[in-house]
Amino acid sequence: MRIGITGHQNFSFSIIDWIKQEILIELNELKVDEAYSCLAIGADQIFAEIILENNIPLIAIIPCMLYETTFDSKGLISYNLLRQSKSIIQLNFQNHQKKLFLRLVKLLFQILM
Repeated sequence: MRIGITGHQNFSFSIIDWIKQEILIELNELKVDEAYSCLAIGADQIFAEIILENNIPLIAIIPCMLYETTFDSKGLISYNLLRQSKSIIQLNFQNHQKKLFLRLVKLLFQILM
């Protein structure tokens, strides 16, 4: 089974453990062959870290050129670590725009269907 995530970036640090727990519960109930994430700060990076910790192949979807410039220093460190994924799908959009995320979600659904 292929799974993917698109999640919130801004949430209280008090729920991070809950997010991790819920992702692990779902992983334990599913037979996951590979997972997809665009590695955005927040839920996407938490998901990707758990996927890698559980030795599930991670496919990173990088939505635009110079995507790394959208991260703060902490997010960029995690982003660079997570790019050590099984494979990378690099989209060729030139800049990071809000409407890009709608296209990204549509692409993720197409991959997972």
